[in-house]
Amino acid sequence: MPPHMPPHMPQYLAVDWDDAECRFAAAAVQKNSLFVEHYGSVPLEKTEQDTEWANLSATLRKVCKDRNIGNVPSVLVLGRHQTDWLYQQLPNCNENEIPVLLKNQVLRELPAFADFDPLDYIVLDRSTDGCQLLALTMHLSRRQQLTKTFRNIYHPPQRIGFRAVDAAEAVFADDSLWFEGENTVSLIVNAARCDADLILAVHKQIRSIRSFRLPEDNPQQSLIAEIQRTITAGFGGVDSTSQDLTPQRLILFDEALAGELADLELDIRIFNPFSLPNVSVTNIPETVSPYVPLIGSLLAVQHKTGIDFLHPKEAPQPPNYRRSALLAAVCAGIIGYALYHWNQGVVRGLETKLAEVQKEHQSVAGGLQMIQPGWNVLRQTQIWESQNVLWLDVLKDLSQILPGGTDLVVLQMSFAAGQANNPQIKGVITLSGMVRDPQVLRKLQSDLQATQRYRMQSPVPAANPAGGGYPWLFKAAVYRMR
Repeated sequence: MPPHMPPHMPQYLAVDWDDAECRFAAAAVQKNSLFVEHYGSVPLEKTEQDTEWANLSATLRKVCKDRNIGNVPSVLVLGRHQTDWLYQQLPNCNENEIPVLLKNQVLRELPAFADFDPLDYIVLDRSTDGCQLLALTMHLSRRQQLTKTFRNIYHPPQRIGFRAVDAAEAVFADDSLWFEGENTVSLIVNAARCDADLILAVHKQIRSIRSFRLPEDNPQQSLIAEIQRTITAGFGGVDSTSQDLTPQRLILFDEALAGELADLELDIRIFNPFSLPNVSVTNIPETVSPYVPLIGSLLAVQHKTGIDFLHPKEAPQPPNYRRSALLAAVCAGIIGYALYHWNQGVVRGLETKLAEVQKEHQSVAGGLQMIQPGWNVLRQTQIWESQNVLWLDVLKDLSQILPGGTDLVVLQMSFAAGQANNPQIKGVITLSGMVRDPQVLRKLQSDLQATQRYRMQSPVPAANPAGGGYPWLFKAAVYRMR
């Protein structure tokens, strides 16, 4: 196990294969770090069915069992012969428009391509004239077969990449190779048993790719010849008008191959993916070239870069307002329901307080009703005393002014204190009785007024039902003035 590997890290099984062998690497991933636990290459075993999928399934089952690799997601690497590709030139457009424009163009140029087939791409160059791309596609049925095969062996695919692009991803992760000028043109050579890739890159950007099959007899000499021819003749399918794309540096994964190409007079660099600062491994293999694309695919699955046939780049979907509206309606309903219950709680609390206040009011009102009569007596007594009236003197004055008994008879006489808001009146005497003639009442009113101590309201006599010598009844108020 690699040193210092944290526990409970996500693990992946990277797999790359061709007609002859299967290459694999099992690694744990944490942020930008890889902890490679197992790696190797094994020949593809032949089975009775003798099909690509049956051979691959049987080989991987045995590999995982022998090396005790658990049921972890897989990262698949496909070669040139397993995909279809073509260079495309698009007009100047933004990133969101590329998937639609590219699909329409590929539909016209590849008769076997269907609208539902996965299509991914990498941008090779941008200029004012347009955008140059490398488009890669595969049949949907092949992707479904790949997914089914790896699910059956309990390694569901997490990503399906392209070998040349994944090899470049690994090289791009080594910052020490790219400290030089941005315009340095590098040729990356990736070879794995039967297949080889020549990748032209300028400062961590792929500009062109050539992939080809190697013959079984003397494959290294064939690879050297292709490298020399490519450096001399250049790449096909790449526009070199905007920049001179003659390789100035050669990046190799095999030191033996570097000795064969020493006479090219290029800056030759040897790249080892297991020496990257973010890659840990127990033992570094003597030959690292078969594992460069695998390490690159594991790095790409973290950053979601490169080619991925399982999740190809697509135009952004238009906003789903229906879902937003439904979510808003649900939120509004929840808020309304909560407000309703909160309001009901507030109303119930106010009703409880109102009942308590009403009960307290009834208790206080009952007490007020009990003390009101006594209060009225006290109030009238206070007013009576404040007037300072000698009622005996008043009674003496009235007895001298009132007419004789033959003209007027007083049946009832009452005394009351004057009004508190009227400082001119000291007291009120209410007279009621019988009178012989209304003129007697008018004369009495005049006599009282003449004293300047009393005033009498104009009496309103009424007929006396009893008749007799006093045919009129009267009631009048006499005010004692100050």
